[in-house]
Amino acid sequence: MQPSDPIKKALMIALLVGGCVRLAFLILFSSNLQADPDAYRQISENVATMGVFGQSFGDGPIQPTAFRPPLYPLILSGFVVNQNLSLTLVAGFHFLLGLGTIYFGFVFARCVGIKPLGCAGVAILVAVDPILLQQSSLVMTETFATFLATACLAYSTQIFQATFTTRHFFVLGILAGVSSLCRPTFVIWGGLLLSSIVISAIFSNFNFTRRFSRWFFSETDRTQPPVQSHPLRQRLIQATWFGIAILLVLSPWMLRNHLEIGKPIFATTHGGYTLYLGNNDCFYDYLKTEQTEAWNGEAELRNVVLNIRTESQKPDGTVDELKKDQLYYRRSIATIQRRPTMFLYSTWVRIVRFWSVMPSNASANESKLKWAIQMGSAVWYATLFLAAGTGLLAILFASQTQPFRNVLFGSATMVMAFQGLHLVYWSNMRMRAPLTAIIAVLAIVGIQVLLSCVQRRRISQASSA
Repeated sequence: MQPSDPIKKALMIALLVGGCVRLAFLILFSSNLQADPDAYRQISENVATMGVFGQSFGDGPIQPTAFRPPLYPLILSGFVVNQNLSLTLVAGFHFLLGLGTIYFGFVFARCVGIKPLGCAGVAILVAVDPILLQQSSLVMTETFATFLATACLAYSTQIFQATFTTRHFFVLGILAGVSSLCRPTFVIWGGLLLSSIVISAIFSNFNFTRRFSRWFFSETDRTQPPVQSHPLRQRLIQATWFGIAILLVLSPWMLRNHLEIGKPIFATTHGGYTLYLGNNDCFYDYLKTEQTEAWNGEAELRNVVLNIRTESQKPDGTVDELKKDQLYYRRSIATIQRRPTMFLYSTWVRIVRFWSVMPSNASANESKLKWAIQMGSAVWYATLFLAAGTGLLAILFASQTQPFRNVLFGSATMVMAFQGLHLVYWSNMRMRAPLTAIIAVLAIVGIQVLLSCVQRRRISQASSA
């Protein structure tokens, strides 16, 4: 992004507005940081005080774990003061991540061809996103994962519009690897991104591929020949270095898991539980009812969780995480095989929940303030998705928006990765947080298209008067 006065001014406006909103929210809801729903606080304190990346399961002793990805709790361990995680430092960290997300959202929008004022709009939409605001006041990974996702989008979109080299792919692999240590879904994104480029290079002589290239990289926008026009050997070398970079970043975590857990896991031992949470008889039966009450998996599956923990317990009181994970997977697969129709229906439910405008556990019995916030969030997302849908249609079919098509390359694969994973694993609207910048860009494109239509109509009316 080449800096200029209009761009600098727009960026400063976005950082100022977004920073003020984020800071105000953190101050108002700072008490939320005291909760530890995913045990990140516990793990970070164990790292700092005992030198063990571990947690306890139930009443068991603290044990080395791979139940959560390592990057976020390892960073939090640096904020432990007097054996307790400093919530003030966590709030400051989240605030800085929020500013970084605003900045990279601005850069991402600029890379895909949006004008400075529109870039500021994208950055502000990212800054005031209700999901991100709520998650910034919780000790959870959404704030960090969204920061990393937006940085990946900004960098990948930028290099795909310029002369990208093996070094660029290596750096992108480092980014994807670091992001995967925060949320393993980024490994899927990296695989989809690279496989699409390599496949397009392999089939570069096919007429369909050439037509796809002309559509995907418009003549008015590209600064170099299409991705697949590069020699296949060069593309394979770049893909190899991309994969090496990811592996280099993940290898310490994999080695540690091999030594401590007994298997070189690149992700976590949390997958089985997450799959089971969305594919069990209790949840399937709930979906067949009128669903007047919210389904809380932790409450309904408490006995199953205790039974599986008992089955996988070792003589020393610790839990065999690999066995526990496999037990969840076996139960999930058994349920899916026994009730395939409900599995298909639950997949649709997971899609709806992923893109929902309102939490699935929202209830009119909530406090008036919480209910008002949920309704305001629903109105916000309904309006945002309407604008984003307009932007997507414009990008796909309107010739005036051809310069924006480069946004689809890295963004489409990221949407596919996150949505694809949550087709089968447990899903809710929080899971789409890393895609916030993509939605914001599409929304601003949609708003610009609508404003352009209004302007043309006024000009037409004025000329005919």
